[in-house]
Amino acid sequence: MHSIDHLHNSAITTIDWTDDNKIVITDLGGIVRVLNSDLTISREWRFPTAVLYVSLAHNSLYIALANGDIQHLTSSGNTSGSISLGISVRAFAVSNSLKYIAVGSDDGEIFILNDRWQVVAKHLDGGAIQCAEFEGTNSLFACTHDGRIFRINITI
Repeated sequence: MHSIDHLHNSAITTIDWTDDNKIVITDLGGIVRVLNSDLTISREWRFPTAVLYVSLAHNSLYIALANGDIQHLTSSGNTSGSISLGISVRAFAVSNSLKYIAVGSDDGEIFILNDRWQVVAKHLDGGAIQCAEFEGTNSLFACTHDGRIFRINITI
């Protein structure tokens, strides 16, 4: 067993393994770190608020911050797109095609963003959006706090 002490100074929020054998770790302090397989730091970004969710796809990182900002980071370290939704993020998903991002809020709104950063918002009865997952190319499942599951056709 191997460990690294004090890699993050705040609670880790996500950890994910990439296709090229790297590890992505995010934390409540706003840090995103990419580690090599030997646990050395390969790349690091710092944000002004907690990183709640990360999704890895095709050498890109999509992240959701606690202040409602959504960012797309390329493998070269650049931000290729971002938007501020100004919400408390409760759920986050990126479609396999990278064409859509879904962001759920604590007040029952699901925001669907396309690859041009256009946004459609839908209100779902049942309270906070607890989870989101894409089904194929043009539909999305979302679940609410009261246990309901919705299938949403994407028309953006």
